[in-house]
Amino acid sequence: MKGFREFDFLITIETQPSIGAHNSVGKDRFTFQINPSLSETDAIKLVKFKHIKSYSIPPHLRD
Repeated sequence: MKGFREFDFLITIETQPSIGAHNSVGKDRFTFQINPSLSETDAIKLVKFKHIKSYSIPPHLRD
């Protein structure tokens, strides 16, 4: 322990990956654990990933 305080955060981010500027292809959710008191390689860890939804890709953007 590096002092009398220690922080451990859970951050959830929801994203909408896209093709081009405005063509969303789905929705995903990431949960990260952030603990700045750990070593640099262990301070941020992906705890959970969930693919929520897929959208069809417009025909003119396929390939």
